[in-house]
Amino acid sequence: MPEIVEAFASTLPNPDFTAVRKLQNSLVSDYRDDFSKHVDMRDSPAVTTLRLNQVWDSIPSQLAKENKKFVCGVVRAGGRGKDFESAIQWLVDASLALRASAIAQAGTIAFPVTRIPLVPPPGIGRLDEVTPSCEPSNDQGQR
Repeated sequence: MPEIVEAFASTLPNPDFTAVRKLQNSLVSDYRDDFSKHVDMRDSPAVTTLRLNQVWDSIPSQLAKENKKFVCGVVRAGGRGKDFESAIQWLVDASLALRASAIAQAGTIAFPVTRIPLVPPPGIGRLDEVTPSCEPSNDQGQR
C-alpha cells in the first residue's frame, strides 16, 4: 500500500484519483490471485479457492448497499452461512477481514451479539455486519 499512498501524495494538491484507483484495484486483484497459493486443502478442506473468491468478489457490491450487511445468500444464489463460514473465517485468519463485537451504542456492548462486523484492511472496503446465518457455529467457541 505504500505505493498507493505515494501515488496520491505525489500528485497533491491535485491528486490523480484515477491512478490511485487503478493501483487500489490492482492490489485487490493481487489478493484474489494469491488465494490459491495459500489455501492448503489438507489443513482446511472446507475452504476452497472458489468460495474464497466468491466471498471476496461479493464484498464490494454488498458494501455498496444502504444497509451494508453481508448476506451469504447474495454471494451465491441459495448460499447459506454454513457454505461460506469457513471462507469468511479464513479471510479473518489471514487478516483480510477483522471480526469485532456488535454494539448497541458507543461505549456499550450488546448482549447477545447477533451480528459480527468484519473490517478488511484500508482500501478494500468494510463489512459492517454478517447476518446471523453467517456467524461461526457454536462448536468453534466464537459468537
